[in-house]
Amino acid sequence: MKRILYVTTVSRTINAFLIPHIKMLIDEGNVVDCACCIDKEIDESLVQSGVKVYNIPFTRNPFALRNIRALIKLFKLQKKNRYNIIHVHTPIAALYGRLLKLRYRRLKTLYTVHGFHFYKGAPLKNWLIYYPIERIMAKLTDTIITMN
Repeated sequence: MKRILYVTTVSRTINAFLIPHIKMLIDEGNVVDCACCIDKEIDESLVQSGVKVYNIPFTRNPFALRNIRALIKLFKLQKKNRYNIIHVHTPIAALYGRLLKLRYRRLKTLYTVHGFHFYKGAPLKNWLIYYPIERIMAKLTDTIITMN
């Protein structure tokens, strides 16, 4: 049995993309929790399956001070629950979620990229902000899954 934490910036991501994956992991005997800024109630079937949902005050601005509070909450959550795997989605949650690896070296980190913000034809601002962050944070990531 593994303890797995899914981290997304907002709860809509969980409802839109992750429910079947989380249910499969639970069916295989794993404990799965979610951490996100709750902007919409999490699907009731997940809660009934034993998934704990933690409200983490993420904002989509990578430089907002509120994200520092989110990072502190993530560290406390990891210390309390001792997850084996953290599976991050969305750029902001992925940035701060992967920082847990600095203290918890054995924590396995997976990042599912639902499309990078830097791509051929993207605004220069996106390349200047997101590309260096992703390049550095890749060193704190065990597995990167990309999709478009």
